[in-house]
Amino acid sequence: MRINRRPGSVLLLVLVVVAMLTLGTATYLELMQNERKAVRHHGRGVQAVRLAESGVEYVKTLLAMTPADLQTAGGLASNPATMQAVIVDDQGDEFDRGRFTILAPAQVDGLYSGYRYGLENESGKLNINTLLAPGAEEQAAARLMAIPGMTPEVVDAILDWLDADEELRANGAEAETYSQVVPPYAPRNAAISDLDELLLVRGVTPELLYGLDQNRNLTLDAVEHPRGLLVELDNADGSLNRGWSAYLTVLSVEGMQPAAAAGASSTLIDFNDQNLQQLHTDLQSAVGAEMANFIVAARQHGLQAAVDPNAPK
Repeated sequence: MRINRRPGSVLLLVLVVVAMLTLGTATYLELMQNERKAVRHHGRGVQAVRLAESGVEYVKTLLAMTPADLQTAGGLASNPATMQAVIVDDQGDEFDRGRFTILAPAQVDGLYSGYRYGLENESGKLNINTLLAPGAEEQAAARLMAIPGMTPEVVDAILDWLDADEELRANGAEAETYSQVVPPYAPRNAAISDLDELLLVRGVTPELLYGLDQNRNLTLDAVEHPRGLLVELDNADGSLNRGWSAYLTVLSVEGMQPAAAAGASSTLIDFNDQNLQQLHTDLQSAVGAEMANFIVAARQHGLQAAVDPNAPK
């Protein structure tokens, strides 16, 4: 008697096909879900960039206001009403609502602590690209040494990184020094565009440059303790909470002058020059007649008289 086994074989084949289709469908669904998440994350990343750019443009409009209007709006130093959680894209879902906040380091007793909703005046810092400007080079080392935790070795290394020559300063570092690191690189020998570049300079560490605030959120978290070279430095007064970034910049007005950054032929002007006629001449060629008149008037009669011609002299 002959037994036909084909129905059982067909059933097994159908089960295998169904299992493969199920697995393929599940894989496809997972792939589509991942693609959806990736697209959403990319979109939110683009949105974050646009929100940050909106914040920049918003600050520009504030800076373009007249002093009186700006004061009425709350000023630039600490103004939560104007600079905290500013809505750009008011979506119904709070999760998708686009905002930006303008933050700056806060100061307590002259030292940085926490944050505030406002702007930071970069011109109140030492622009590192102006250290070797004509007329300023002799004071460059002394100006850097005034920064807490700075050493002569790091000072010379920074100046060697900035200057255009390959002459090694007493405690400095030039191309030969950096050719021995792995991977090797060469010093800039010119103005830098970002403070982060100082991390390439021999002797400069993240702890020294950015201080205790390791995640750079403008707040000292409970887990942020001195590390690296900061362990050896006295930071009892909190002067190194933000490291050297609290004292250095590449963004101040001085650094925007090509002559100052590139070492062109113009020289620095001494505002305390006793020869006011010569001072006025020098200023007029540099900043124009109106500003020259203002500065000389301030020298002669005080700042209030320069601002208000009717003020008593």
